[in-house]
Amino acid sequence: MDGSLVGQPGHPAWKPRTDGKTARRISERATVFDEPSPALLPADPLAAIADPIWDHREFRRWTPDLVHCRLLVCGRTIFKLPQTLRSGFVSQLGNVAISEIVAGRRIAATPAEITVLDWTWQRLIRPPELQTIQRILMASAFDRSLDDIAKVLSSSGIKISKATVGRWYHAEKLRMAADWQRTGHPVDDMTAETWGVLFNRATK
Repeated sequence: MDGSLVGQPGHPAWKPRTDGKTARRISERATVFDEPSPALLPADPLAAIADPIWDHREFRRWTPDLVHCRLLVCGRTIFKLPQTLRSGFVSQLGNVAISEIVAGRRIAATPAEITVLDWTWQRLIRPPELQTIQRILMASAFDRSLDDIAKVLSSSGIKISKATVGRWYHAEKLRMAADWQRTGHPVDDMTAETWGVLFNRATK
């Protein structure tokens, strides 16, 4: 529309658009309006959580720290299972961890805990060539230190340093956080509460 004619008889006064559309192509004869295109998703799923990796947005998105807390929730749930049901979950390091816990009255796992365990544990399974990673993940669920994990792996013939265990574990937490965020898996209350306990303990 010729701007010199706006407001003249037969030409309505200009008003801002209220339909969310903006000018996309302008020429001497016409203006084309269109709605803004949606933002493109990052090509790399890790990019959505990598900066900063600790920003869990009030527990609405997964971060490596929250993945670690979810593993700890799973470890506590496994400890609550009857001994006959632990065999499918407990690794060599897991057995050591459970044996070190002071014996007492066992509290049965809740249905919610079992659901979280079932969903998470199957995602820790790795192909044969990555079973060292699998052992690191499963040992971490029982709150074993990087040093403990490195020592047990080395004693079984897998020579690995504490620093390497730490790098591999962090990379896996980052990968899982991106995958769980991509699939829309929600952060559960038990994981959020565990993060709060660890955070408060770390800042004291």
